[in-house]
Amino acid sequence: ALTKGTFIATPEILPSQGRELKEFNALPLLLAQNTGFLQAPEFKQWIAENKEIVKEAAEKSGYMLKAVRQAWKRRGLIPITVLNKMLEKTSMPACKQVFFKLDKKSKPIPAVVPATEELLKFSGLWVADGCFDGKYAVIISVNEPEENHAVNKVAELYGLKARTHSDGFSKIISNTGLVWFVKNILE
Repeated sequence: ALTKGTFIATPEILPSQGRELKEFNALPLLLAQNTGFLQAPEFKQWIAENKEIVKEAAEKSGYMLKAVRQAWKRRGLIPITVLNKMLEKTSMPACKQVFFKLDKKSKPIPAVVPATEELLKFSGLWVADGCFDGKYAVIISVNEPEENHAVNKVAELYGLKARTHSDGFSKIISNTGLVWFVKNILE
């Protein structure tokens, strides 16, 4: 039995069988869950070239206003519910980078990110001593400068900022997409 003052030995590196993890890709799960929005510069032209398919898919999804579809084209943004209906008739364009967000107000974050050392450390820190602040933020307790650095680098990877939590030592990163990513991809 573990008692105060005893230790558990854990390996620093876990052996991996199979292929090397190079990236975390949220796109397949986002499409399967049929929720949120995708955004990419390449979507602007793709939406313009497929305006009839966009209109039909939008109307089937409850988006009736032409102004809404025009806003999607300007921003290169499309609801995943509409995108899934469009993919029945056309294919998604090749994109350098696709961003996602879960609601209209949140900041889009990359849907595909490299499996960096900092992201893997962040995952371990979150499993060890992380939690969520509702659906809005990820909180991780950090004590060491190296841990603090890893959390800050992950925030930067997503174009976000990590700040000190009100407890004075934990780091908090606020973004509904990041919360979804940690719950669905890293967990």
